[in-house]
Amino acid sequence: MSPADDPHTTEFIVEMARALAAHGAPAHRLENAMSRCAERIGVRAEFFATPTAVFASIGEGTANITRLVRVESADLNLDRLARLDAILGDVSAGRISPGEARERIAEARRHPAPWPAVAQLAAFAVAASTAARFFGGGWREIAASALAGLGVGVLALLAARRRRLARVIEFASGVLVALIAAATPATDTQTVIVSGLIVLIPGLSLTIAMSEIASRNIVAGSARLIGAFTIFAIIAFGVATGDAIAPAGHLPVEPVPLAPATLWIALAIAPVALTVLFNAAARDMPAIAFVSVAGFLTARFVGDVAETALAVAAGALVVGIISNIRAVRADRPVAVCAIPGIMLLVPGSIGFRSLSAFLDQQAVRGLEAAVLAVSVALALATGLLLANVLVPANREM
Repeated sequence: MSPADDPHTTEFIVEMARALAAHGAPAHRLENAMSRCAERIGVRAEFFATPTAVFASIGEGTANITRLVRVESADLNLDRLARLDAILGDVSAGRISPGEARERIAEARRHPAPWPAVAQLAAFAVAASTAARFFGGGWREIAASALAGLGVGVLALLAARRRRLARVIEFASGVLVALIAAATPATDTQTVIVSGLIVLIPGLSLTIAMSEIASRNIVAGSARLIGAFTIFAIIAFGVATGDAIAPAGHLPVEPVPLAPATLWIALAIAPVALTVLFNAAARDMPAIAFVSVAGFLTARFVGDVAETALAVAAGALVVGIISNIRAVRADRPVAVCAIPGIMLLVPGSIGFRSLSAFLDQQAVRGLEAAVLAVSVALALATGLLLANVLVPANREM
């Protein structure tokens, strides 16, 4: 089929590529999914995806056309991604026509978030407080981190409605969290800062970038990697600005150790917050919780006898295998469980500590943390790639 034979098919391919990219599909998965779908409906098409644009070459010979799809945002929305995956599957199986699929794509992109604003604000606070516990914080650090996370959530919701604020959300959040940490007495300020910003720290982007590079999507992975480091730098400058304008505060203190049971409580509620933050459907919450806990515990147990990178790779391997199995059995995208699952393993806090050390003119400590962050990201990408080889999902997304 050539593009001139059915204009709806061409427009469907273009609109689906734009929708998948806009809602967080990695470059290698987007290219594979669109190539499979085009082949099944009888169209020769090739795709080249980056974080901000997708090139689609449709047809062959004199009938070939090439379209550039500009992606304005890459907000991760797992519920919409699942809806788009269902449309992709229906078109590939011939259950609906490309014309009908275009209407459903528009409906999926207009579909409201599965969680109200109040739940999203609570998720920001819960994610920050559980991160503080994972980082060894005490009750004071947990409370201050929850307040900082709530402040970041308010800024994030405002940024979603005002485009100008969205451009400075990372810097503004860094300033706000630094001020909150400085104003909270008898706390470990570094733990509060890292935990309060944990949702914005681009550890996930760093991991996806490494996965794209490992799957030979060099341009997309390099662009995403530069973007991740840029966000790291903006957040670090925001924190440095907040520290500079904050009044002379207290000296940081060591956190008061908490009972081991509190770690298990944090581990139990963290996946709930991740489900809301990534806009996953409520039906996916049990699976997300199971995958997240399994990956975290695997990394923790392996970490008792091996290096950090090997432990993280083992955790990512478990997350990838279970996510692939669940994707096939539940007919849902792999990303629905895999992305929240690896969030408990990503090296975002390490990368932020690296930049903070450089800003404090501690180059050696900063370089050590940067190398560790990259090695952990590579370990995550390796674990996920091995999972795809051992237990392939064999589906579009």
